[in-house]
Amino acid sequence: FSPCGKFLIAGGYDATIQRWDVSGDEVSRLNPCLGHHAWVQCLAFIPTTERIVSADSWGQIAVWQYTDETPAPVWKNEAAHDGWVRAIAVSPDGQRIASGGNDRVLRIWSAADGTLLKEWPHPEKIFSLCFHPSGTSLVSGDLKGVIRDWGVDSATARREFDARVLYQFD
Repeated sequence: FSPCGKFLIAGGYDATIQRWDVSGDEVSRLNPCLGHHAWVQCLAFIPTTERIVSADSWGQIAVWQYTDETPAPVWKNEAAHDGWVRAIAVSPDGQRIASGGNDRVLRIWSAADGTLLKEWPHPEKIFSLCFHPSGTSLVSGDLKGVIRDWGVDSATARREFDARVLYQFD
C-alpha cells in the first residue's frame, strides 16, 4: 500500500509493475508501469514523495511517479548491477536508495536523479537491506546468513551478526 493508502502496487514476473486504486468501495486497476525487461524483484516507496523505486533480475533500477495516469520512469539505470538486484531500501529521509544483489556490490544512489553516490564490495550475494531510522547505518543480509551493520558514510562494516540458523533448506 502507498503511504496515503490509496494505491496498491506490485511487481511481477512479467516485468510490469501493476497498480490498483483501492481508495473507494470498488477496486480499480490502473495502467501499469512499463519499462523493466525482467522479473520485478523489489519495490519500495520513497518517503514524502509519490514515487516508488523498483529493481529487476537483469540489474535495472528505476524510479516512478506512481500517481501518474501512465507512469514513465523519472529515471532509470538499466545496468545498475551486474545481474539480479535482490534488495533495495530507501533512507528514512527519502534522499538515498541502497541496492544490492548477486554481483556482491552494495550501492547507494541519489533518489532524486539516480546518481551513484557510493559503492563498496560485499562478501556475499545480498538478499536484504534496511536503513536504520537515523539514516547513518545500513544493514545487509546475505545468502550465507550473515547480517552486517554498515556505516553509510564510511562504507565499513561496524559489526556482524550470525543468522545462519535462517540459512537452511530443510
